[in-house]
Amino acid sequence: MFLQTYILSLAEKGTTAIIVAHDRAFLDDVSSETIVLRNQSLTYYEGRVAHRSSHNTIIVQMLLLSGSFSSYERAMHRKRKTDLHRKDVLDKKRTDIEKSIATNAKLAKKTGDDNRARMVKSRQKKLDERWGAEVNEKGHR
Repeated sequence: MFLQTYILSLAEKGTTAIIVAHDRAFLDDVSSETIVLRNQSLTYYEGRVAHRSSHNTIIVQMLLLSGSFSSYERAMHRKRKTDLHRKDVLDKKRTDIEKSIATNAKLAKKTGDDNRARMVKSRQKKLDERWGAEVNEKGHR
């Protein structure tokens, strides 16, 4: 309790404190922002500490704004769900394109349609060379 009171008094004075701890309740009470060091990059989150992390990260709680570790966990959970959904959508799209290529290749061969054959070749090239160059969460390729 003394440490918690002392850290909160420092925060009221505008002092920044870096805290590394495993006690989530303590971190919840004294932290206002979480900075996660993972894979040599820093990520900033706001929120409260509430759940146990399932991966190896270094969590640095700082008394700055209004947030901490549970926001990080919620954001990571949403990101994992979004990434999984995006992967499922891309897999379905790839399967549909492969079916389209196979169907159109058969039709092009059967009818001798050069335009359709070029379209098949173009789609196959996109699948082979540019697949995965889809839009990321920020809207960039």
